[in-house]
Parts: sequence; C-alpha cells; structure tokens
Amino acid sequence: MSSEAMKTVQFLGLFLILLLHSAAMAATPRKPVSVPFHNNYLASWGADHIKQFHGGLKTELLLNKQYGAGFESKGTYLFGHFSMQIKLVPAFFSDCRAR
Repeated sequence: MSSEAMKTVQFLGLFLILLLHSAAMAATPRKPVSVPFHNNYLASWGADHIKQFHGGLKTELLLNKQYGAGFESKGTYLFGHFSMQIKLVPAFFSDCRAR
C-alpha cells in the first residue's frame, strides 16, 4: 500500500472515530435509576448509625458527638473505589439541628 493510500486510510479511521464520539456525546443521557443503597455500598464502620428506609431508597447517617458512620462502594471504578467516613467535629456540633 502506498504512503498516500495509508494516509487516506488513517484519515478515514480518525474521522470515523470522531464521528462515533460525537454521536455518543449527542445521545440523550440515560435517566437516573433509583437503586437501593445496599446494592452498591457496604458499611465500613458505624453500621448501626446507617439507617435505611423505603427498601434502601432513602439512607440516613446518624451522627452525634461521639460517633459517626462510614461506607464504601462494593464495586471498583476505573481508578479505585468510593468510600466516605463522616464524624461531626465537636466545635461545629452545636450548628446541627435535629429534625
């Protein structure tokens, strides 16, 4: 294959990739789906401070002066996993209001 033909093939390949990428970006985003908390997350500490309602569709972390709660993703993502540990700082606790 001549170098001119090779350049044409490379150009068409790049053009096709850009066209497909543009089509994917222009596609209508998927609607969010309600998934129970326990399907994707696991309590890492303070499990008794993680309360779930409505079949896990609503989750609350119960925080007070001494205790917090933590959870992490069950699955991994491209570069790791998601985790969170939360505890109220005593100096800021007075700003929290009970419902």
